[in-house]
Amino acid sequence: MDTYKQPFQYDYGVFLILDLLRAIDFIRLNKSIRHDKIAILGRGLGANLATFAAAFRPESVKVLSLERIAPVWFESFIKYSNSQLAKEYQKIIQLKKNKKQNTYHFLNEPLYIVDKINIPVLMSVGLEDPEHPAYPAFGFFNLLNCDKSIQIFTDEKQDPDQKKERETSLNFIIEYLK
Repeated sequence: MDTYKQPFQYDYGVFLILDLLRAIDFIRLNKSIRHDKIAILGRGLGANLATFAAAFRPESVKVLSLERIAPVWFESFIKYSNSQLAKEYQKIIQLKKNKKQNTYHFLNEPLYIVDKINIPVLMSVGLEDPEHPAYPAFGFFNLLNCDKSIQIFTDEKQDPDQKKERETSLNFIIEYLK
């Protein structure tokens, strides 16, 4: 709870984004790795971070596969998700309200940088996924202005182990990196 009392520049999500950017820079500095054709497959919070990597390292990241992106469109994510992450964000918001701060924002909101994504994107959503709600993901998908595709699972029984979802993601990445 001490972390939540800090200003937003100390936001954990921001540190995650910086770690990911440092990882891409590490790959770029390694001469034995092809750094100009990176694909990122992210799920949940990893998908959130992948969008920032694509926005801030366009010279390296060439394709994204976003499985069950979350958190995105924070107001809706917090409202519809029953994940532990959503509960933690609800605590942060409550602390801000207790301090008489009516507005809140999160610096790792992918909607802020959606216009910077100019590479092929595959998204997958589950309409009945209680942790990664589809509604906010659709909002993000609709704002993407690039080559984009989406796979929708109407119920979790379609792909209970997420094997089809992952296979589709990998095939999408392979096709674009050829």
